[in-house]
Amino acid sequence: MRQSSTASAQDSRALLLNPDAPEFQAPAPDVSHLALETSRGTVIIEVIRDWGPRGADRFFNLARLGYYDENRFFRVNPGRWTQFGINGDPAIAKAWRTRTFPDDPFKTSNTRGTVAFAFAVPNGRTTQVFFNLGDNSPTHDPPSKDVFVPFGRVIAGMDIVDS
Repeated sequence: MRQSSTASAQDSRALLLNPDAPEFQAPAPDVSHLALETSRGTVIIEVIRDWGPRGADRFFNLARLGYYDENRFFRVNPGRWTQFGINGDPAIAKAWRTRTFPDDPFKTSNTRGTVAFAFAVPNGRTTQVFFNLGDNSPTHDPPSKDVFVPFGRVIAGMDIVDS
């Protein structure tokens, strides 16, 4: 029996309103490829769990369970980064706003095309993600005060991210 799209949307919303659901705790595969469909085309993100396991797990689960569906890029610093990751449903965004997870150890530099979680305080990552549009290693890698840990990279569609 097939669920209606309305029922599926309601089920998805109910799940997204429950950040403690076990579905959000699954480890990401060692390497996975996620398609980000945008109004300008598709961006393929290669998630590499070894680079940042907690970040990879969070992003993989949020993406596969629909958290980023219909999200918009909301902050762009040309040549530096493009950010997204606040759900358009205020109740879902509120449910995740304080769901922080610990920082990962730094392994990979913030070079063009890498993807990392944004944060305001240490161990304060939640749902917001950014694409490095250039080499941000001088300001985002150790010994910088704010160290961002990439968990993946764009392997197709960087021209779309740039646009």
